[in-house]
Amino acid sequence: MKEYFELQIRMMNRHLSEFGIPPILVYGCTPFLFFYASNELFSRTDYAVFFYLFLGLSLIFQLGEKKKNDFLKFTFSKTEYFKIRIAENSLILMPFIFFLIYKEYFITAFLLFVLGFLLALMTYKNTFNVSIKTPFFKHPFEFCIGFRKTFFVFILAYFLTFMSIRAENLNLGFFSILMVQFICLNFYTKPESAFYVWIYSMSPKEFIKYKFKIIVLYSTLLCLPIVIALCLFFQNEIITIVGILCLSYFFILTGMLAKYAAYPDAISIREGVVLAFLVWFPPILVLILPYLYVQSIKKLNDVLV
Repeated sequence: MKEYFELQIRMMNRHLSEFGIPPILVYGCTPFLFFYASNELFSRTDYAVFFYLFLGLSLIFQLGEKKKNDFLKFTFSKTEYFKIRIAENSLILMPFIFFLIYKEYFITAFLLFVLGFLLALMTYKNTFNVSIKTPFFKHPFEFCIGFRKTFFVFILAYFLTFMSIRAENLNLGFFSILMVQFICLNFYTKPESAFYVWIYSMSPKEFIKYKFKIIVLYSTLLCLPIVIALCLFFQNEIITIVGILCLSYFFILTGMLAKYAAYPDAISIREGVVLAFLVWFPPILVLILPYLYVQSIKKLNDVLV
């Protein structure tokens, strides 16, 4: 059991190092960032406790995947296997539970603890036997694959939109739009094989233009139910709602350009810092976009030309 967790730590350190981030920096900063983000969440919305439950359970849900647990059962005894599963779930949920106790949500903290223990006794497949239909064509694979993996997040976003209308809280509606767009941004963080870039008979500029057109079209399609609902019930804020949507396109474009600026490698710490800084200071977008665009053209020239 000890060796298993030592291996997990070594693997995590290796991934962080490959990404260009010193592991000690992550371990030192994560608790403070977690507390700050949690405090901000609870100060900005009355529904933070539901987000907390959803996020915590989503994280441990990934640990119950069948193939991984079959390997653990084959490698360890039954007693050690359950100790590992309970320890994994506890390590993930403890920060959430401690913060809920800090905020005096004692019942929710206890519920999260019980659910974490029960899920440690369960295994399940992370795939479905049915094909989830998407509103996209097959060519822009980022949205097809990404939508099937994260479709439950869109259901949550639409539910939050309903709650924002019911509570007359437009900020919660804005959060729903940004949640959808953030997931769309995540579709473009992992670099594809060079073959799937090479097959396009385009110049680098045409390729980026085509990708951005797909981003605008399909992210709008996913945001459309939210935007229409908010515009109907907050008619005095239509310009603001449309403005938030349009601004979010540029955040996704920045993420896509960051991917191709590092291509064929994964996004490095340099691009990651740029994206993180952009979140905190959006006006810098006017400087970041041209830089990432030029870098993307250089990288794509090796594949497309």
